[in-house]
Amino acid sequence: MSVYLLSILVCDRPSFRLPTIIIAICYLAVLMVAAPATYAASYDEYLHPNGQVNHKAKSKTFLPLRIYPYYIEEHIHLPPAYNQALRQWIIPQAIHKISSILSSTLPLRYLKLQSCLVRHQIGKNKGKCAMIDPLPCGTFAKFTIPADHTDLTEICPDSDDITTCFTMGTHHHGLANTDYIWYIFAKEVEACKYAAAFASTCVESDDGRPLAGYVNFCHKTFETVNKFSMLNVAVHELLHALGFSDRYMRRFKDINGKSFNAIRTFYRRGEKIQKLISPRVVKMARVHFNCSALDGVELENDGMHQGSHWEMRILHGDIMTAAPPSEVGSAVAISTITLAAMEDSGFYFANYSAADQFLYGKDRGCQFIASSCSATQSTYPYSCQPNKLKYGCSPDMKSTGICTKNAYLDGCHIYKSVKSCQYSKSSKGSCGQSYSPNSQCFINTLSPIAAFQTAPMGGCFYYNCIKDNVTNRLAISLNYSGSVLWCLKEKQHIRISGYGCYGYLICPSLRHACVGRIKTGMIPSDALQFESGNPTSIIARHTQIIFLIATVTASIMANLMVLFVLMYQIKTITNILMINFIIGNCLIAALIIPFQISVLIHQKWIFGPVWCNIHAFITGIVISCQPINLTIISLTRFYSLRQNISSDSIYSNRVAILLLIIIWSISTVIPFTPVIGLSIYVYDFAIKDCIHDWRLDSGLSFAFLFNFCICCIASSIIYIIINHRYKHGTYDQLQIIITKAHVAVFCTTCLYSSPYYIVVFLGIFLASISDTAYYLSLLGLFLNCVISPIMYAIFIGMLEVPFLKILLSIWQRHDKIQKSL
Repeated sequence: MSVYLLSILVCDRPSFRLPTIIIAICYLAVLMVAAPATYAASYDEYLHPNGQVNHKAKSKTFLPLRIYPYYIEEHIHLPPAYNQALRQWIIPQAIHKISSILSSTLPLRYLKLQSCLVRHQIGKNKGKCAMIDPLPCGTFAKFTIPADHTDLTEICPDSDDITTCFTMGTHHHGLANTDYIWYIFAKEVEACKYAAAFASTCVESDDGRPLAGYVNFCHKTFETVNKFSMLNVAVHELLHALGFSDRYMRRFKDINGKSFNAIRTFYRRGEKIQKLISPRVVKMARVHFNCSALDGVELENDGMHQGSHWEMRILHGDIMTAAPPSEVGSAVAISTITLAAMEDSGFYFANYSAADQFLYGKDRGCQFIASSCSATQSTYPYSCQPNKLKYGCSPDMKSTGICTKNAYLDGCHIYKSVKSCQYSKSSKGSCGQSYSPNSQCFINTLSPIAAFQTAPMGGCFYYNCIKDNVTNRLAISLNYSGSVLWCLKEKQHIRISGYGCYGYLICPSLRHACVGRIKTGMIPSDALQFESGNPTSIIARHTQIIFLIATVTASIMANLMVLFVLMYQIKTITNILMINFIIGNCLIAALIIPFQISVLIHQKWIFGPVWCNIHAFITGIVISCQPINLTIISLTRFYSLRQNISSDSIYSNRVAILLLIIIWSISTVIPFTPVIGLSIYVYDFAIKDCIHDWRLDSGLSFAFLFNFCICCIASSIIYIIINHRYKHGTYDQLQIIITKAHVAVFCTTCLYSSPYYIVVFLGIFLASISDTAYYLSLLGLFLNCVISPIMYAIFIGMLEVPFLKILLSIWQRHDKIQKSL
């Protein structure tokens, strides 16, 4: 008995649980009415491959399994559209699919079912029928198999008295060229509350071969899933009716025709599990998983699906898991492992060349089979964490996905298909996404320039697989916004920009993505640049490393030199704040840039997620500290000039300490602010790496600009208030002129940062057409850490004193005017 649960009714709601008693009662009830009976069949003639009759030998040539569908009209209750889809597409397609992959080991010339229930074991009438049964089939007691499907039966009530024998039924040839009869129902029954469809075998031969079975489709199934998913439901149930169930697995046939129990019990981490250990299944599974030590394929261990389905954790997407994916575009496959199970039953030959492409767990090794979803990403790569990376790609990479779980994944979270990359009403999507049969899901961070989405997610892109004619190297090429991008290895990061969007793209497993897609050609030499830490950078990786090392060295030297000069005048508040600014630059050189260098050298983050987060937090503090620090310097200088004092000795040490506390407190709060708290590094749990994204540098630039604008706006308000007081209060025109001069001094003081702001701000708007922002951010880093302190010292020394002289001369001139009056 098989019950195919609707994923949208049960699987999507992991918290939904029926009371145990209801499940047990429902299961037993369906089992009692649906359990197959063993009846004799008249199949004394078998087709030989050449068309002749062979009475004994099994066929060794593949002949498509011939399945005859019989619609039970009185038990098909569907609207006309659904009824038409069932008869004209779903059932024919399901039969065509199965016929292309299975062949009967004893193909029949005619199929006639016999209704004998019990045969005599002794006496003169040994082997003859003692009792008949009207051959019920399905879950409906009123339905019996039609008479024209059954054979004339001789019945002998007494085992020794030949004279008691009589015949019943009508003599006929039976169903010509038929190996199996499939009775089709579509009626709402009690079991439909929990199932989309269910099926079983009705009639077997004396040796246990399935000859007839049924399927019942529940009405709600047609309303909740698409026609492709309905086809998968039909194929799934037909395989159950043909013998894919624990009842048949316990009496598979070996090569000599003897029955054996192919289910074996094992214990894993203290938990009882069952595996199918038949020879072909083990052989195919060892090849698929690349595990020579595999001793069997695990069966489902959940409730009423136990034993009759594959364990979804290791074979997700196979047609014979308890709840194959039902979303549009989801890849549901009849794998070679499922075909091996059908062949190991002893009743069929399998056409392995017609098996579907099935990549889940492909070549993942023995650890994948034995591991749980809590294992490392390298061991169980399909697991996801909804609180870390909610949106990604489905396991087959053919759809975008959302991280979720269901009752059959042993608690694992994987990406459930949301939108197919191959089937869509529109061929184009946002940020240059493409939907076509040649598209696949790639993890990326693409988003519009105005957006601040930092978390990677799945997106659909058209791609080609190229195998180099000379080197035999495999690569994926993507055409994006007029540029050709190259994936040369798994988890490689490619910076991309275009269509008004920017971000990076993570390359998938080339071996899995290119199955059946490989074309021979030539990989251009410039594609190798994509393997560097910054794949689209024209500057080579070693050049970037040298540049960053030079930046660190020059920054430390320049800042220490300025610090050495300022130490002689440390009593002034401006110098104290300037020293604080220099300390920030040194922290950038010592705690931020070296990790960028490490990522470039190792091509990955080697310091773990904890330090990634700490590093991001420190970065946010330091970059926020600098503009705030300069704002305070500007305001203190303004106040000093406002008082017409050449030094700021009026400030006490307490005031200096208070200002430093304010600066670092505000800088510490900013990284927690969602508007401007954007870190340079984000730890991506999908690939266990701390990703450096230039787009986050753009966010960093916005944070600088945001702080800078706030500083300017706040200071301007102060100046406006002061000017207002001068104009309408007791101050004269002279002090208005002085105030304007003070504004000029403030602007000069803040001018130090203009190269950095201009450079990065320009990069933001060039990002959609090139990678200019990345190079400009490197240049901006150099300007900020090396040139800024020197420029500041020059501006303070060269401009402030002349301004003071101008102010004094104006004051003296004003004093002379007053005396002359």
